[in-house]
Amino acid sequence: LIYRIFPLYNSIFFLAYIVVKVLAALSLVLVYITHYEGGDMFSYYFSAVCTINLAFENFENFLKVILETPGPHTLNLYTQNTGIPPSDIMLNRFTQPTIFITIPLVFLSMNSFLGTSVLTSILTGFAHWHLYKKLLSLFPGINPVVIMLFIFTLPNLIWTSGILKDAYMQIALSILTITLIKMKYEGRWLSITVLISFLLSYYYIFMTRTYVAYALIPAIVFFFFFDLVRKVKPVWAGVLIYILFAGIFIGGAGMIIYEMGDLLWKYNPKTILEKIEEIRSDLVKDYYGGNHFDIGPVEPTITGVLEKFPIATISGIYRPFPWELRKPIMFPDVAFDTILLILTFYFFLRVGLKHLLTDVFTNPVLLFMLTYGILCAFAVGLTTPNFGALVRFKSQYMPFIITVFLLSGAKYMLKNKSIQESELPAMGRVTTG
Repeated sequence: LIYRIFPLYNSIFFLAYIVVKVLAALSLVLVYITHYEGGDMFSYYFSAVCTINLAFENFENFLKVILETPGPHTLNLYTQNTGIPPSDIMLNRFTQPTIFITIPLVFLSMNSFLGTSVLTSILTGFAHWHLYKKLLSLFPGINPVVIMLFIFTLPNLIWTSGILKDAYMQIALSILTITLIKMKYEGRWLSITVLISFLLSYYYIFMTRTYVAYALIPAIVFFFFFDLVRKVKPVWAGVLIYILFAGIFIGGAGMIIYEMGDLLWKYNPKTILEKIEEIRSDLVKDYYGGNHFDIGPVEPTITGVLEKFPIATISGIYRPFPWELRKPIMFPDVAFDTILLILTFYFFLRVGLKHLLTDVFTNPVLLFMLTYGILCAFAVGLTTPNFGALVRFKSQYMPFIITVFLLSGAKYMLKNKSIQESELPAMGRVTTG
């Protein structure tokens, strides 16, 4: 079946990628069992098992758990026979969507923890591969291996291979990006499946990690209004219109959420700003074992937050640095980030910032990816000074940032190759003359 869906050449790589994802899932399970004693991965799994048991015991109570606002009354619906899930997971609005998505996977795996991990890994593999195929069709002439590196980045490969928010976030982000491409390049604006896929993926992102949903707003605005604004001359006028559109959408969304603050609980932007310093201060305490970094105090105002943009963004992309290595388990992430930092310097020396910006502002997909990636890196670097959480959160934006640099570098080399090939005949004529 796979060979019918994919051409032979690509299907071999697809099968290889799925095998790698499964091995990554098994490795991640081993790490979580030995290092984290199960951690949130097992909590999601156990909560799903308990909810499945509840469905068989009392389907009406199962529907209450699924449909009603989480609270002590829903937790009390579980019994000793069903198993009682951890209250900090079941009563948390940010984790409930992850549990509900895990339920069918646990059911299909016949309540197997390992089987559920493998199924989750395979699902993310399918989502990544679909996005890879879309990017491949948008950038003809680019070596497929370059685009394929999108799915082989370390944060993408490891942290999206288990029963974690990060895996489902990557599926949602991949689906959302695919639907945007289908709307713009395939004209499928009114397709019911495309619209539902877009709305469901964004809903999961918003309900799970709200700051990611905020980071996506200007990126989506830039993506859809790209062609219109690109026609504006001079260029600086187009840039101002970009900023205006982003301001209108972000401001409008922010005002709506602000006015609905009581209903939307922690999604209120005012509440988020007030909590930033509280969270950051707590995560750098000594009882976390020194596994953290500190970007300094953050004033809970718009100005105070923006002042931290450079250091927070750099931290969100390149940390942990080599001298911040605390534990052996951090070594793969430190090595990856160090190599990434060196390659970034090499990119700017060889390709240059001008070429990167030219590529980004002449292609809506690259503009979307970089806008979202930078804003998300800023948000994570600002609010997540704990290295353990930081390396996991990178999986939701680093593949997009890396893809922009890879495609820009590949286009630069392709352009230089074309120039050199066009000069060869002329040089030959001069020589023979």
